[in-house]
This record gives sequence, structure tokens and C-alpha cells, in this order.
Amino acid sequence: MTTPEGGTDVAPASAGRCLLLALAVLLLAACGSDARENATTPLATVSASTAALGPATAQFTFVGDTAQAAGSLMAPVIICAVPDLAGMTIGVFGQTSAPGVNAYVTLRAGSINVRLGSGAGTTSTSRTFNGTGVTGFDAARGVHISSPLTEATQAGSATGTLPKLVSISGSVDCGNQLPGSGTITVTGDTEEGPLGDALSPLHVTCLVPSSGERVVIVGLTHIGSTEVAIEIGGGAGAPAMFVVDSPSTAASHSFNSSTAGSVTFSGSHVILNGTVTESVTGTATAHTLTVSGDATCGLTY
Repeated sequence: MTTPEGGTDVAPASAGRCLLLALAVLLLAACGSDARENATTPLATVSASTAALGPATAQFTFVGDTAQAAGSLMAPVIICAVPDLAGMTIGVFGQTSAPGVNAYVTLRAGSINVRLGSGAGTTSTSRTFNGTGVTGFDAARGVHISSPLTEATQAGSATGTLPKLVSISGSVDCGNQLPGSGTITVTGDTEEGPLGDALSPLHVTCLVPSSGERVVIVGLTHIGSTEVAIEIGGGAGAPAMFVVDSPSTAASHSFNSSTAGSVTFSGSHVILNGTVTESVTGTATAHTLTVSGDATCGLTY
């Protein structure tokens, strides 16, 4: 899985965390630095219960082993209510006070994961830290955190000059952010068995950069009795559509298609109708999936 720094995520496997990192890649790549300057904006379909609320906000304070490591998370990108195999998730991505160092904070009920990253490609470095000091977690509304952090072992990962974090404190307010809605079905065979159920729950993020509209949908479904996480991404300007299914018992699989028209946009709605083929190496069997349905954007960037 490619990280936002362009390297490879070699931390212990976590399907939901990988999906959040992939979502961050698309948000930051599609919107550039402006994504960190602009608050997320719900579309006109905001419900009455959220209409009076402001945009999502996050405030974090880090304490580290050096003065440079201490500080806040600057101009964060916030993604609330993301489905995850380990439970609903809030993701926050931003730049730390240390020059050139980004932080990717994944919050769940009872757990905190902070990943520091810097560089790109073969020069990328990363360090990962975990904590448990979570209070009042609600993936759709927000959370308070105050916790010591313990570094996680990352075999084969270069840490470079990244600081060591000791603790984190702060809060997230999801404000008027909505997860979106829709009926999206992925059908077909995978290495682990057939897919066929509609994604539920799901999270729909739409992007409207100058290069063309894009959508990222994250949801859960099943292969037999095993829950799996699915990510679907595609755009009008770049009509490729890809799906990654991440079973809790197996490695992720990537599927893609370059068929024009597989993803179409109509206002705040997205229609998907296409076939995607698994990316494989050697003589491995390439499975095929069909993605269909429509969704309403929860957020637009």
C-alpha cells in the first residue's frame, strides 16, 4: 500500500488504517496544499440536525523527546465516520511543527494510532506510535484524547531523523461533516470467495479539483461470514476505477479498470457501473468484479 509520502506502509497490517492513508493520498494529491487550508464543506443535503454546526475541527498537542517534536497539528484534514474492520474511525492528517514531518492520526473507541512520515519513495521514513487514552468517542461527532504513546515495531522501516513521540492530547469535533449515503454493490469472485452484499456502512467523499471530479467510497461487506473492507475510487477526469478488498484474514487485493464512463457524476450524486480486473503477477489468476450503484456525497473538497 502506498503511503502519502510515496513510500510503502510497512507497519503491522490494518486494513482500515491502510484505507484511511489511501484516502489521505487522494485528498492531498487532488487538492494540493489547499486541502490543508480549506475547511471541508458538506453539500446542500445537510440534515437539520447538522445544518447549524460549523465545519469539522481538530486540535492536537504532541510531546516528544525533543523540543522540535513538541507542538500542534497544523491545518488538519479531518475525515469522520469511516468504516473499518476494527470499528468506526476518525482520521486526521496534517503537518507537525517539525519541518517536513506529517502526522496521520487514526482514532477508534479505545485506541490511538499516530504515524509520522517524511520524504518520498526510497527516501521515505516513518515511525508509528499507539495509545489508549480515548474519551467519549463518537465517530460521527468527535472525541477527546489524552494519552502516553508507545512506539510500535516496524520491521524494515527507516525512521531517519523523525522525532519520538511521548504523548498526545487534544480533541476532534466532527461539526457538520456527513458520511454520505448510497447503495453500492460489489459482486464477483475473489481468492477468498464470492462478494455480493451491498456496502454497509459506507463513507462517500467527493473531490472537485481543477483536474476533474473524483470520488472515494469506503465501506464494509462480506465474503461468506468474513467481514471485508472495500475502497472504490474513480473520477470523471481520470475514469479509472479501482477496488481494494481487505479481508481480515488475508492480504489486500487490487482491481482496476480504465473504461471511460464507469464513474459518472450528477450534482451531488455519483453513479458507478463497471467491471474491474485484479492486478496480479506471474501466472496467478486474475479475478473480475462488477461495481454498481449510486451514492450521495457526504463531503466535497
